[in-house]
Amino acid sequence: MGPSASHGSGPVRAPGVEQGGAQRVRGHRAGVVAHGLVAVPPVAGPHHVVQPPFRARASAQGIPGLRKPAAGQRMTPGLMRGAAVWYNDRAGYERPRWAIMHIRRLLIPALAALLVAAAIPARAIEEALINEKHIAVHYEECLDMRLAFSPLKGGLPVWLAVRGVRMDGAAPPRCSQPLLEGDKQVSALLETASGRVVQARMTMRPDGVDGAMLLELTPANDGPPIDWELSFSTHEDEHFYGFGEKFHAFDMRGQITRMLNLDKHANDKDDPAFFHDRSYKTVPFFMSSRGYGVWLDDTAVAVFDMDSQGQGVWKLRCKTDRLRLYFFAGPRLGSVIERFTHFAGRPPLWPAWAFAPWKSRDVHMDRAAFEEDVFRQRELGIPGSVIVIDSPWETCYNDFRFNEKQFKNPEEMLQLARGNGYKVVLWVTPMINTINNMDMIGIGPGQCRNYDPVERNGGFVKDAGGAVAQVDWWKGRGAMIDFTNAHAAAYWTGKMKDLIALGASGFKVDDGESQFAISGVYHDGTPGYKMQNRYAALYHEYTWKAIAESLNGDGVVFSRAGAAGAQRHGIPWAGDNFADFSSLGLPSVVIAGQSAAMSGYSVWGHDIGGYITRPHRGLEGEYTGQRQTAELFIRWTQFGALSPIMQMHTTSNKGAWDFGPEALQNYIKYARLHTGLYPYLHALNRDAAATGMPMMRPLPLEYQDQPEAHVQRYQYLLGPDLLAAPVVTEAATTREVFFPAGETWVDFYLDYGREYPGGATATVPAPLDAMPLFARKGAILPMLPPEVDTLVSKDQITAQGVTPMDDRLEVHVWPGERDSKFKGADGLEIWVKKTNGGASVCAAGPPRKLLLIIHTVSGGEPQTVYRELENSDQETCAGL
Repeated sequence: MGPSASHGSGPVRAPGVEQGGAQRVRGHRAGVVAHGLVAVPPVAGPHHVVQPPFRARASAQGIPGLRKPAAGQRMTPGLMRGAAVWYNDRAGYERPRWAIMHIRRLLIPALAALLVAAAIPARAIEEALINEKHIAVHYEECLDMRLAFSPLKGGLPVWLAVRGVRMDGAAPPRCSQPLLEGDKQVSALLETASGRVVQARMTMRPDGVDGAMLLELTPANDGPPIDWELSFSTHEDEHFYGFGEKFHAFDMRGQITRMLNLDKHANDKDDPAFFHDRSYKTVPFFMSSRGYGVWLDDTAVAVFDMDSQGQGVWKLRCKTDRLRLYFFAGPRLGSVIERFTHFAGRPPLWPAWAFAPWKSRDVHMDRAAFEEDVFRQRELGIPGSVIVIDSPWETCYNDFRFNEKQFKNPEEMLQLARGNGYKVVLWVTPMINTINNMDMIGIGPGQCRNYDPVERNGGFVKDAGGAVAQVDWWKGRGAMIDFTNAHAAAYWTGKMKDLIALGASGFKVDDGESQFAISGVYHDGTPGYKMQNRYAALYHEYTWKAIAESLNGDGVVFSRAGAAGAQRHGIPWAGDNFADFSSLGLPSVVIAGQSAAMSGYSVWGHDIGGYITRPHRGLEGEYTGQRQTAELFIRWTQFGALSPIMQMHTTSNKGAWDFGPEALQNYIKYARLHTGLYPYLHALNRDAAATGMPMMRPLPLEYQDQPEAHVQRYQYLLGPDLLAAPVVTEAATTREVFFPAGETWVDFYLDYGREYPGGATATVPAPLDAMPLFARKGAILPMLPPEVDTLVSKDQITAQGVTPMDDRLEVHVWPGERDSKFKGADGLEIWVKKTNGGASVCAAGPPRKLLLIIHTVSGGEPQTVYRELENSDQETCAGL
């Protein structure tokens, strides 16, 4: 590859090519090979481009423009080492003859010295380079396009190279001059022998987001969807996280994963190759341990092969009309999530009551069962703010009318719950039936009364012949609401508002997965292959619209299906999982929560106790006939308390009181812990709403530079300060815990106050009544007093003996070497102030009565010191 230079202060253009123009290149196949990282030249001096060395993975003979590296050339590893994309405009996939270029990142000592000496922020340097026209796109050696990318590692700006290679071996057209120079965008036209023209466009900082780049491949003429395939080389120690809510693997290196939302236990006809991989929520986004992220912005089915053959290559396949692929820079994975969620969306600030325990059953057989959940919990001292009424509760699926043969006087029943400090969440699905499962007295066998009015307004999804598409589902047979039809969407939102007026405060939006949406014809013309993963997003959006408009956001949507951005309109829950310790039970749900977190799902929950109680075979073929046990319920309760949402739900319809006295006491203890953590959880929700940072944080997210963090599957951080290690094996009394380096960790429950140094793994006690839990030394953790029963506002409560939260907080402090500070979502700030004479705990913000609980070690023994502090808007302090 010959050198390219651009001298002087102005941009250089090829003769006859204007800025913003495009050039067409003909060939048998069109390919775009992306990546390569090379440092930007120094600010001072000529505006030359430093050419990186490269090597071909396959033989470069017969491919014009490819040369092997010169003798003695040294290749240094970059973050994203090489990539290719091609398409086949005929049916099926065809592997072209091609070579992946590995273009390596060169570090320029002069620039590094400049950065260190001048201490200039990376963003400032990047903007200076752009302003001085240092960002140029060159079109050399045929299809080599190159443009600057935001800082990826060590603050050094880098170049992203994009190379397209003709596959027919013909001589390349003359293209040795720059195609386009500019700091924002470059485009070119590619054409196949069959006449299919594709525009390739790369945009720096789409939507003004620093550290983001968008690659778009768009057919310029009409035609069928294109089978795209992209291939990127990987580093041998690279780890991949994300892809939605995955139950079988956390690190997806070596996995083949399909982006298709499915009811994972109701698809016997699905491709058995994806049995392990089935997910309710898929997100075509991942992050690499090397500090970057990739997002396919499309709802069509895609398959990612994350180096399953061990050849150092990950691949993406997707059949769709156009391809939009985002690249997000780090170097920290938290920055990648922040950039990704800028585009995909972030959660709202959920109401306080969502962060107290939820009580649900598969079926409330009658009003007496509902009232047992209301009164029994209060009698036993179990805190909680939500009761979920799952199916059935209607007279027909789904006519949105309470079945009064099941629930006498439903409006009064909902008022009873409110007066006792509970909000009620109702189950719904987007089907209106013509035939019902008569699984409750009061449900009729025939068509729902609201079916005909919706049909007359064109409100259902159609089949290929234009008739209403009928689908079989687990509550009968019916038609799906077509949310692309404005009238149908408004009808749905209106029905949700009617239920809110009756007393509902949220909706459990079940179903919506792709098996129902695959073959439909939609009002807005969206093809079925695009709706498979999009349908649930619309379903949730128009449900949330009712919450936003009728309750001003003081409600929830609890969602099972989902795609990229599902967190904008709902709190995802993990769906149906087995009630045991198998590979499809509790361990898989711990993995799923972390996978969801790395996919942008900031707030998440699951069914404590496990939903499915029937015998089954696990992922490894193991068979279990085990039903729910008290031990399983205890361990799942502990995990649930250290999850963002704590919800109990199971087909056994049991309450905590049905598993024996030990399980009951454990549930009370951990339900109080979860409720007490509300100020901390609320602050984490605020951060998620602002930056996309998940509340549940896998170790690689916070400690990506520590190799041991990448092999942990069953421990995670809740926020920055709590390290949770759920017990996921039966009959365990100990477990190993990795303590991340750079911190000291303090036992929260068991060997209270014992300190564990970071950077080591230790075997810790794990008796049945306590999950290993540790606080980061230096943490400040405000908690509600243990007697709080509910997080609903006190003006809703009419029952005697129900204690809401007030202005009291218990503030736990573990003084450390580093300065600590807590900033609550309500403006409360608490920090440790160090002086020559000692240290103090200070607070400012909304007036609170604070009980400071200061945890120290004196003479090798844990010590606890109590101080009272009543803060105000001004700084108020108390000595340690």
